[in-house]
Amino acid sequence: MPANLLALSAAQIDLFITDGFVRIDNAFPRDVAAAARAIHPDDPATWTRPLMAQPPLMPSAPLQLHRPDGTYSAVETAIRRALGRS
Repeated sequence: MPANLLALSAAQIDLFITDGFVRIDNAFPRDVAAAARAIHPDDPATWTRPLMAQPPLMPSAPLQLHRPDGTYSAVETAIRRALGRS
């Protein structure tokens, strides 16, 4: 597959930054989309498998992004990197 099919164009990136979403044509087959549209959250008869609701993941302690000793959890490290901190 050509590399240009695996990435967003500059225009798509700009639209995502502006609008918060981007349309991706042909991201999956039409039959998959049709099957998904036939599933209704309030009608278990349309479900292909049982719904398993899970509580949201919550940290066991507050995240600390400024520690004197520099020891951070994996999540804190990822957040620090995303914020441009080392």
